[in-house]
Amino acid sequence: EEESYELKPEDAPEFVTKFEVPDSEPETMEEIAPQHVELIQPTSESADEVDIVAASDIPDSNGAIEKPEPEPEPEPEPEPEPEPEPEPEPEPEPEPEPEPEPQNSGCPICGTENEIGASLCVVCGYSFK
Repeated sequence: EEESYELKPEDAPEFVTKFEVPDSEPETMEEIAPQHVELIQPTSESADEVDIVAASDIPDSNGAIEKPEPEPEPEPEPEPEPEPEPEPEPEPEPEPEPEPEPQNSGCPICGTENEIGASLCVVCGYSFK
């Protein structure tokens, strides 16, 4: 069953946004006429006469593009090489300290001695990790 509820002035929000209606008529925008734009345009004029050649007369270059060999450039005079600076001697690296090997410890549950690095107790299955 729905109860009907009548709104009261107390239900209205405190801040109400008011919209102002302008006194003058809005400006009419000028309609822009659609323009025809050619999407594909030739980059150069095509030849009026085209020589038709059989495909067998065209040499097979297998996709290779022949490039004209560039003219050799005169070699510039070699610049005098600066004398190499002596490299500083590297500092000797400190020897790493050996890590102490973990002692065999008994299982905290059953007291059984297990191998070093074992993750489980061989007797009771307790996880050391």
